[in-house]
Amino acid sequence: MAGRKNGEAQIAMEYQVFLTYGVALIIVVAATIIMFKAGIFNSVSGMSNECFPQMDFLCGNPVLNQNGMLNVTFGVIGSSIVVTATKCTIISAPPNTFTAVDIGVPSGYTTTLSFKCPMVSDRIGAPFSGYLWITYNTQGGTNQSVMLARVNAKVEG
Repeated sequence: MAGRKNGEAQIAMEYQVFLTYGVALIIVVAATIIMFKAGIFNSVSGMSNECFPQMDFLCGNPVLNQNGMLNVTFGVIGSSIVVTATKCTIISAPPNTFTAVDIGVPSGYTTTLSFKCPMVSDRIGAPFSGYLWITYNTQGGTNQSVMLARVNAKVEG
């Protein structure tokens, strides 16, 4: 009878150890998944040039050169507009100043917009993440300043 109680105690202890390690393993796996989704394990070399436009705009093919000029293919969905100013920032807060331009963009067409971006590094392959802003007029004369897109790019030679 004493042997049976010792065996039951042993099983209970092993179950407790198994349960403790199982919970710890689940926590480690969940933390790893969260870090992957947050991009912590992304390397600079794995970063691709991408432009994520806001609704009603098209943005693609970002090319960032060593002097901080970022060119993107830009288009508008809906009414034609005239882009009157541009700005590139590293934070998502609306900028206070813009660079004046005068670029008409007919509905259904694309053009190249250039933005002067604040560079952390100008070495080839250095990553850049930022926000593109435009001020534009619609055909009805409405003047608006909006975030065009979030952009990721690597410095090219």
